[in-house]
Amino acid sequence: MIVYFVHLMTKAAYKAGVGEKKERDDTKLEAITEKEPSLFIYHHKPVKLIIMEDIYFIKSGDPLKVNFVVRNGVLAVAYWIKLSEKNSNKAVATFEGDNLNSEDDCYYLPMPVDDNNERIIRLSADFYGLDPELSKKYSMGIEVYQGDRLLKYVEREGNLSPAHQSILLFIQLKNG
Repeated sequence: MIVYFVHLMTKAAYKAGVGEKKERDDTKLEAITEKEPSLFIYHHKPVKLIIMEDIYFIKSGDPLKVNFVVRNGVLAVAYWIKLSEKNSNKAVATFEGDNLNSEDDCYYLPMPVDDNNERIIRLSADFYGLDPELSKKYSMGIEVYQGDRLLKYVEREGNLSPAHQSILLFIQLKNG
């Protein structure tokens, strides 16, 4: 699902000059998935966010596993992976690690495999660019496997800086 988050302002408020640093009683942050409402105009540039990636697995197949992967960038990363029930904050499993050691960043999801239907995988990672002059871009994410078969790689990428940066991504597992 792709959602555009935009700051919306009624046309009347825009014409009245409500904006920049003035009171914004007549504005709101809105998620737009289809068309721009005719009553509103965009006040700020829309930001495209991929909210949730769907990954389909075979319910009677091999175990599911997730790998945290840094594909590009000279950086230090600490990450947290949480598997939760659909429409719940209840954790089924949590995993954490970093890229500063030789330990494997691979984790098996609970069995039986079918129990993972509609569960949500959330990756949260905090990182710093260690040499942004040499390494200007980053890319990292999660590979989801069923047995030895890669089902999908979901990543975030961007420009690297020496300041604190973070990513957040969501994956919904589905029988399919």
